[in-house]
Amino acid sequence: MSPLALVERLLQLIPVLLGISLVVFVMMTLTPGDPVEVMLGDALATDEQREILTREMGLDRPAPERFLHFIANAASGEFGMSFHHRRPVTEVILERVPATIELTVAAMLVALLVGIPLGVLAAVRRDGPIDRLATGLALLGVSMPGFWFGILLILLFAVNLGWLPVAGRIGFSGEVS
Repeated sequence: MSPLALVERLLQLIPVLLGISLVVFVMMTLTPGDPVEVMLGDALATDEQREILTREMGLDRPAPERFLHFIANAASGEFGMSFHHRRPVTEVILERVPATIELTVAAMLVALLVGIPLGVLAAVRRDGPIDRLATGLALLGVSMPGFWFGILLILLFAVNLGWLPVAGRIGFSGEVS
């Protein structure tokens, strides 16, 4: 790929990201519920406390202004506060990067350790039962959504077999976090 083509592709990415951001923003804006209520929870907050939090979160401003503010902040790497964790979103994301990398590497290793031997066996025993099994497993793996397969694996290894925790992460020390 030439440098000019690469620059052209990167420039095409800008309207796509803006469009996706707009769609997500509109969906979040139209979703029923109030983020202030979510953050305050079941606490008996006064109307004044609700107003202060609404102002701090910028929810008192018009939607187009909030969207432009979001885009400007996102372009500079500032994604705001998490309603759920009540911490900066960047911190929440960075906290989960090591687990994401571990999961990705583990998935790639399993795919290689299963896929390469099955592929070799399928090639050696062409049109045989192993070839059909490997083709069926590959088709199933490509067709099944990742989140569904993940739920099935949780049910198998955590719920039925009890080998892994249902939630959290086992660190190298053996502790569940």
